[in-house]
Amino acid sequence: MKGIVYCTYFNKGYLSRGIVLLRSLSRFSRDYVVEVLCFDEETYAFLSRYDFGSVVPVPISEFESRHPELTAVKPTRSRGEYFFTCTSSWTQDVLARHTESSMVIYLDADMKFFASPDPMLESMSDKDIIICDHNFERDYELQAEHGRFNVGFVAFRNNEVGVDCLSRWASDCIDWCYDRAEDGKYADQKYLDAWPERYGDRLYVAPKGVDLGPWGIGKDELTVKDGLPYISDEPVILYHYQGLRLFGKRHYYLGYYYHHPVSKILEVLYEPYIRELSAVEEEFSLSGNGGNARYARGNLLYRLFTGYWLGWPMLADAQLLIQRLFR
Repeated sequence: MKGIVYCTYFNKGYLSRGIVLLRSLSRFSRDYVVEVLCFDEETYAFLSRYDFGSVVPVPISEFESRHPELTAVKPTRSRGEYFFTCTSSWTQDVLARHTESSMVIYLDADMKFFASPDPMLESMSDKDIIICDHNFERDYELQAEHGRFNVGFVAFRNNEVGVDCLSRWASDCIDWCYDRAEDGKYADQKYLDAWPERYGDRLYVAPKGVDLGPWGIGKDELTVKDGLPYISDEPVILYHYQGLRLFGKRHYYLGYYYHHPVSKILEVLYEPYIRELSAVEEEFSLSGNGGNARYARGNLLYRLFTGYWLGWPMLADAQLLIQRLFR
């Protein structure tokens, strides 16, 4: 879709995930730009070396030089909290420099496009802000603590309403952005709870197939049509692999405990993604950046029941049954 600029950020630990995201976007969009904020020199050097289409890597030092207010609060935030703090300011920075663009869309790096977002974007041409509902499957305490909306996909039109919303969000996150629930706030995310009332009909809540994640995937039936995943007869446009950890090349954890059979979810969404991560790591000799060695600790019995095994999605349903029997 013309006039759209995307932005994301990651470091070398998420490099393979970032590549999968960028390649998936390129399959469905042609006229676009993606600016990537690189949180370390290795990521900037890598993205500068290879051609991933309309991708513009930006070193963290260049970004921070334009935003001394961020470096002022950096010592008060953990690494993860600083990432959260930068989300809104980075998105604002990109929109401010792309004055010719009609909209900026922020994407978390651990996501993958399964279909084009263009039809959705065209259908909400009269809206100025897009956010995505978690649609929590069962744990309403999570919504109360972490917020109704997820920050994996957030869009702002380049007009008075969009710029105002983005500016206020950036200011809020500089003032307070921590990885804990406190006084009705949580990280950069719970600020979004106030937006529907504040912006009314200028705001659009995206369909459930946009920024679908593990927290809501079990709420509705997952099906496959013409090789593409659907949730409740809506196409899965963008899936969010939040919390995914690779214990090894064939052993993984989703970051979320399910209370229902998950073999179809693993087969349709997770196992192809994990294989794609592994292929990217092999292609660019990334030495397992998609994994996390510390999660492989523990005895074999512990590891057997603390994750899933690539190529054996049905085993996950058996694990769930065994867990229920011993409760």
